[in-house]
Amino acid sequence: AEYMGSSVCAPNMKDLISAIQAVAALAALSVVTAAPPSQTTSQNDIDSIAGNLNIRVVVETNHIATETYKLSIYLENKGNKKILQNKDWYIAFQLKGRSLFADPAAAYRYFGLEIVSDTDCTYIIRPRASSTEKDFPGLKPRDVFYMPMNLKGLSIMKTDIFPRFVIYTDNTDPRNIESTNDDELRFVTLSPFNTSHLDLSLMTGIRRSLTQPDTRDMGRVPNTITLPAPKAVSEPTEHIIDMSNSSMWYVWPDATVGQRFRDLFKEKLVSMPNVTNEMINFTNSMPPAGADRIFLQIKPNSSLSNDAFRLAIRPRKIGQDHHVIHIRATSDVGLNNALESLMGIAGLFNILPETTIHDDSRFAVRSVMLDVTKNFFPVETVKKFIDLMKMYKLNNLVLKLADDHGWRFELLQSYDFSELVNVSSNRCTKNQGCLPPAFGSGADTTTSGSGFYNVAELGDILEYAAQRQIKLTPKINILGGIRSAKIAAHLRYMRMKNTDQTEADRLHIVQKSDANIVAEDMCYVDGGLDLCADETYNLVSDVLASLQHIYHVAKVQFAEVHFGGDELTKYASTFPGCAAGKKTQADVMRSAIKRLQTLAAVHNTIVRVDEEAVVDPSTNLCYTPSSSYVPSTFIVDFTNIMPGDHTQWGLTPEQWSFIDAPVYPPNATNPTPDPMRPFPGARKGLAPWGTAYNCANNGYKIILGPESFFDLSSPAELDFNEPGNRKQNRFHITSLHRMMMLEPLNLYNMMDIGNDRYRYLPYRLCHVFTCEPLTATQNVLGLQALVDTESIRTEDQLWYMIATKLLLFSEKAWRQGLFENLLKAEQPATLLDASLVDQRNVYLNAEITNFVNNFGYKESGRLDAINVTYRVSRPAAHIHFGIPFRVNSPFTTVVRVDTPGAHIEYIDLNQKNADWTNLFERNETTNEFYGGFNFTGVFSNQRIAIRAKSTDRSRGSIPTVLVSNTTNYFPRIVPMELRSGLCLPTIDGWNPDLEAINVPMWKRLMANVDDLNKDESDFITLRETNLTTTLDLYNQQYSTNFSMVDVFNQIQAELQSGSGFANVPDTAIAKIIYLTDNILSQERMAAVEQRMIAVQQQQMLCPEAQQSGAQTGPGMSGSSQGASGSQSGQSQASQTGRDASGGVQGAQGTALGRGQASNVRRTQVATGPAFQ
Repeated sequence: AEYMGSSVCAPNMKDLISAIQAVAALAALSVVTAAPPSQTTSQNDIDSIAGNLNIRVVVETNHIATETYKLSIYLENKGNKKILQNKDWYIAFQLKGRSLFADPAAAYRYFGLEIVSDTDCTYIIRPRASSTEKDFPGLKPRDVFYMPMNLKGLSIMKTDIFPRFVIYTDNTDPRNIESTNDDELRFVTLSPFNTSHLDLSLMTGIRRSLTQPDTRDMGRVPNTITLPAPKAVSEPTEHIIDMSNSSMWYVWPDATVGQRFRDLFKEKLVSMPNVTNEMINFTNSMPPAGADRIFLQIKPNSSLSNDAFRLAIRPRKIGQDHHVIHIRATSDVGLNNALESLMGIAGLFNILPETTIHDDSRFAVRSVMLDVTKNFFPVETVKKFIDLMKMYKLNNLVLKLADDHGWRFELLQSYDFSELVNVSSNRCTKNQGCLPPAFGSGADTTTSGSGFYNVAELGDILEYAAQRQIKLTPKINILGGIRSAKIAAHLRYMRMKNTDQTEADRLHIVQKSDANIVAEDMCYVDGGLDLCADETYNLVSDVLASLQHIYHVAKVQFAEVHFGGDELTKYASTFPGCAAGKKTQADVMRSAIKRLQTLAAVHNTIVRVDEEAVVDPSTNLCYTPSSSYVPSTFIVDFTNIMPGDHTQWGLTPEQWSFIDAPVYPPNATNPTPDPMRPFPGARKGLAPWGTAYNCANNGYKIILGPESFFDLSSPAELDFNEPGNRKQNRFHITSLHRMMMLEPLNLYNMMDIGNDRYRYLPYRLCHVFTCEPLTATQNVLGLQALVDTESIRTEDQLWYMIATKLLLFSEKAWRQGLFENLLKAEQPATLLDASLVDQRNVYLNAEITNFVNNFGYKESGRLDAINVTYRVSRPAAHIHFGIPFRVNSPFTTVVRVDTPGAHIEYIDLNQKNADWTNLFERNETTNEFYGGFNFTGVFSNQRIAIRAKSTDRSRGSIPTVLVSNTTNYFPRIVPMELRSGLCLPTIDGWNPDLEAINVPMWKRLMANVDDLNKDESDFITLRETNLTTTLDLYNQQYSTNFSMVDVFNQIQAELQSGSGFANVPDTAIAKIIYLTDNILSQERMAAVEQRMIAVQQQQMLCPEAQQSGAQTGPGMSGSSQGASGSQSGQSQASQTGRDASGGVQGAQGTALGRGQASNVRRTQVATGPAFQ
């Protein structure tokens, strides 16, 4: 087991290790009869076990196709005395999801131990009490015990296993096991034997090369200058303002500019390097002649929103003896937006180019939901989050303060509900006055699982946000799971029932649903409230009054409160109070929202809810408005635009056949283009894509936050080591490209079920489902991004997960992309306009290019400066397979990063004590790269790791490892002319299986390259000799002095004239040279053709459709041994090379045909004689 992580193990080592472990375990069991009777485990024993038990979690298999994975837990005794020999201990840990066992319970029993699933997402390892089995003998020093688990679910990420396994007994205090007390989860690894073709667990360097889009490196900040990009900006000129070079800036605000903004404006200016308080002078009159000045004006304009502003930067130049910055906005909000644009333009160097910006927001609400219930973040982190939002013009923070897993603020003392913070704000093991552990919170209350904001702290956050024009909306999950409040309420009841029964009953919210609740993405299913019980609204009343007090003290308007909703909401009608009244789900939810609105109206506060509160689960349509239920008076967040499991759509075979059928382009016998074909079958009106639009069209005020695009805590790529949250049976990869593609007012164009080959899938689905167009666009108030902190336990993890995506989200919320709304799924005719398709692609590529260059050359540095540790993108890398281009080793390294300007380093893993070294150097003048690393051959056994660095070079990305095996080679093709004497193993009858090519085949292949290159070189030499000899003889015979250049110019002129030398005398040197060379070239072409025919004939004799080198070709000896290792991405790599054009030129265009402005960086290597 010590070698499980070694890269030198053979694939069959896994079975060997398992066998050894089984024998060792049985041997250990054989001495159980001699062991003394079980003893009680003491507190000292627990402390010793916590320090000496080394736990490793290894993901053995990870099958997306079968929706199962195998996870093994290794227990190793690192101490010097025996442990775990008693029968009274437990080890508790958490996984992503409840009841994940894929096999019967008996499958999780191991030589006296068993793993059981608790009622939530907790799993327990414990000794098994059995009269028929021997007891677990414990672990002697250096013993290792192994427990495999087959679990249900899609591809598992490292962050699906939570830290802090806990050891305890019924009579001891629990302790975190030190080896798992690691927020970075270094004790969780992916098995090196995880090589099944069903596994998509690792985003290797070559897979990243093949799947990630390439973006152009502009080498500079784009002309859009700021993030988010403005609606209109003039092209910057060469004239600039250096803010720190001015001796005095006079700031002249008009009378309507408030003091709060004046203070903030000065604070921001002084935050620039070398700009001091003394340099900023506010004045109420025209500044002195020649003085540098800033004008601040508020000028309302009914045709613009409160966000609108104009920013003009006019540097000193001929005819103007001073700098001028002029900001005019429609409101204080607009001034704040202009200030952020000014700071964004200045960047890190205080340089402002001459430009003019006219800007306004796309949506009034640009919201981010930060959940601090799953993992808590202190006041300073939330303030930093608010600063980041302000930098990028986001204006609404929804702070989730209460749900199943925690209650994070205190009520007024007058309500006597201290249990909310004394108990429900903490998590620990064994219910020691706290909630149960979750998400790796561990044994005690010292981790991010515990914490709350007292009245003063929450008020401080409110005031801080208001100063930055950010509305803070508290979210209390009254309409969904809020188990933390139910537990606290029952403890309060037990405390008060003997002294004040009436008050104890008033908040005793313990009613339970009678339904068999299924909520796959929730750890608890008993946290719902009875929405027909008065106790629920008594709690709401106390919460609202407490929040109103906090807002009032902070001098902030209590404008909005969010009451949540989740998977439990659809069971509201099954609670006793509602069932007794025989109320339908619609009745319950309409009544609940009305009661919540009535309570909120006392404080002049608007109610906001999640979509589960207003969508009928039986129809996926919003509840019908009525005189007592007016949707326009509250706000609904929509996060689910995906249809879930398509097997549950209820489609007929005819409908599936229509969706799944090949695409038929128009032709003579089929003049109707595929998307215009009518669907012949019955339609089914179940489409979560259209629910939000249906609600908006029926008067609901909505905010769109589709989690499949805007969940910032989702993984950035599909890779085991990439941190991120996911749903139990579905997950989304929120890459920057995916986020940019979203069209909020054209969601149908985003429909997919995960198969890229369905080119017209959205159009077909709109034949099957109801694609109701959005007509009431005014009811879409804005966009919202989501930050679920389930796997985010530290501030660095928070910024890693969200920072870059937050910037992209701000772009989507602030400005409509030019590519949006050009193609509409509900209007199939738009697909027929090829110009629209091309135009959309051009606009989309331009916008993502502008974004990544702005981030790479400016915004990443700004984030570094405020210690926001954003994710550094992992490099895409592969080894350029030179064989198709007749280039033998060394083979060059090709690297691409999706952050322009990123610094790249490598380390040679074959060298001891090697240091990270620059992989490429950059010529700042030409913007070209040079340097690199060369692999000397297929069997060189070279290994390097490559990483990108942050702009300030303080942090590196997760490294990409590149090994000299053929898995990392691209393009994966071998042209016909190089197959002489070979029968290469293939994948599909043509594309070579590089991993299966044996040593003799490689030697013959490289010899063929050398032979063809020599043949080409010999022909070039022969041709040059022939032409030179002919010219020399002519000059001697006719006493002329023609040079080869003269002759070539004459030949070029004749060929361009089109006469083909018909009018040229036979004695002309140009004609003689041309005809002589033409004869030689024709002979050469004939010889090449004969050689190709011979190779083709030889290939016909090869076994048909060889797979993985099962046989060798004529004249070849040896067998083709299949190389070990994953072949992930192999078929795609081969197909890419061949599809480009079927030959060398196409592959070369795919692999190398990217200009210097691309993010591809390739090592330079001297090759043999040039060839054409």
